[in-house]
Amino acid sequence: MISDAGKTSSTLTALWIIQSVLAIIGSASSLAVSLVLFENSASAAVLAASTFLGAAAAIYLAPLIGGVTDLFSRRTAICAVNIANAGAMAAMAWATVIHSIALMLIFVFAASVCSTALALTLQASVRVLRTEKDLTKVNGMLALIDSAPVLVGPLLGAVLYSLKLPVAVFLADAALSLVGAALVLLLAWPAEEARGGKAQYFGGNLKAGFGFIYARRDLLRLQLSFAVHNFAGGLCVPVVIVFVLSFPGTGTPEWNLTASNIAGALGLMAGAALVTRFGTSIPRVTLVCGSTFLGSLFGRALVVLAPTLWLVIPGMFLRNAMVQAGNAGLSALWQERTPPRIQGIVFGCRRLLGQGLFPVAILLGGLLVDALAALDGMDRLSAAKAVLVIGGALEIGCIAYIRFSRTSRVFAPLPEPAGEAVEPAGEPAGEAR
Repeated sequence: MISDAGKTSSTLTALWIIQSVLAIIGSASSLAVSLVLFENSASAAVLAASTFLGAAAAIYLAPLIGGVTDLFSRRTAICAVNIANAGAMAAMAWATVIHSIALMLIFVFAASVCSTALALTLQASVRVLRTEKDLTKVNGMLALIDSAPVLVGPLLGAVLYSLKLPVAVFLADAALSLVGAALVLLLAWPAEEARGGKAQYFGGNLKAGFGFIYARRDLLRLQLSFAVHNFAGGLCVPVVIVFVLSFPGTGTPEWNLTASNIAGALGLMAGAALVTRFGTSIPRVTLVCGSTFLGSLFGRALVVLAPTLWLVIPGMFLRNAMVQAGNAGLSALWQERTPPRIQGIVFGCRRLLGQGLFPVAILLGGLLVDALAALDGMDRLSAAKAVLVIGGALEIGCIAYIRFSRTSRVFAPLPEPAGEAVEPAGEPAGEAR
């Protein structure tokens, strides 16, 4: 007879595999949307609007979306989101047929809302379906499953688009989302699952989520530190593209960028595999701070010293591998310290707090490169190198603060898994330390 723990473990694995398959076609749809929008508009502003709408839902609306998903069981929320995504992608196919850019942008926003709701709900489902005290290896396994669509999805989308089949991509996404919702309904699920619908605990979305984080000052300091770290990373996002495209010598710009993207995707998979194998044997503070430090050092600050692009590419691989490893440890930390019934809202507020300035940083990074390139004696490649060094140094400074300040105490293991009867660890807001 299979134990309840075994059933829930199998359920989590099956759930993630289902959603990973859906994510492959979802990644293909995302690429196809960008290609269709640019083909119909020939406007960078339209593509920028599409990117902004996606970021607005994924970051700025995350607390609201997470709060709504907390009102339902995780299985109900996952099924509902998949059905809603099916509707959004069917509508996207219709908007593509009638060549309506405005409607396509509306459905880009709708699809991004669904994607955000699904991501928050899946993350919150881990504690519902797994009971380990340390969830690091579990998150590594799930990240490994998650990484495949990053590599396969865009390739599939490009192939189907080249065959003049963007509408087929959107319809396939819609159909598979419905199939996914039906399959999730068939999975074994805990009979009783706590929800966050109690008004006295849920309160207002922002108040409840940020209030939970603010009351645990160690978590607050950790997330504010990563807000600065993510801002520094955002500065470097457009700069990396400029750096790779402007690198002299080896290969064509198109091939160089493709190789960089492939290396990054493989790095995500390698980092997830590393955590899956060694996650619980490495102290979490070492896993998070050590891996993030290595990613910042070799993927940002030192990559500018590479004499050839063939040394830059491994830096991109290492960067993503280390980021993936650190993220698995951080996800486990938050899952263990947040009561299951309010994880949607808390994770949404965590995302807003940590990534709220990320889109702004991306814009500033591009402007900073252009401004430096306009100075006498500095070309675009030199400007990109300067911004990469600045961003990398700022990231390293944030990690040093986390590791060597009292913030590192947040990584101390809990005596038992956080649950409804256990008060999550953290420093009370009113206690002087």
